[in-house]
Amino acid sequence: MGVFKNQITCPGPTIPEYLINKIEIRATFPITKHEAFLFSVALHGISIKLEQEFLEKEKLPRLCALLTERGNFEFEELDVDDSIGFRFNLAVYCVGKWREKNYDDELILMVFLEELVHHYWNLEDEVITKEKVIEIMNLVLDYDISIGKIYSVDWLNDYLISQGNEPRF
Repeated sequence: MGVFKNQITCPGPTIPEYLINKIEIRATFPITKHEAFLFSVALHGISIKLEQEFLEKEKLPRLCALLTERGNFEFEELDVDDSIGFRFNLAVYCVGKWREKNYDDELILMVFLEELVHHYWNLEDEVITKEKVIEIMNLVLDYDISIGKIYSVDWLNDYLISQGNEPRF
């Protein structure tokens, strides 16, 4: 894979055994040790849920998670003479934005989980993704959390209607 311009080293999450070689973390903007811990919690929850649902590790596509300030990034020019392209799966996290919005731990955990769920379960549907995120949050938190505590019920119902479904929240 190509190298991101302005790539830095910063605290990173602990990657569970199940996800080793299935995710790499890159950064152009630093996260704190606490944010890295929350990312670790998200990865742990993803790992548990993938194993519970018997998703085969060998079949999981690799993911590059990129930590950015606002979602912008560039690649360095490819140095290898015979490389004229590359392909990879990318999840981009806008760390500066969640800090500006003063996201609490639950919301930061949700941000990490959403992109991971989209990727590892190959989900496009936003409502199904958000329901899976809540399932995983309830696995890793020591209390239960409802979908309406994290997401706007009005948005969820509007999305369902826009997809030709009945509202259910």
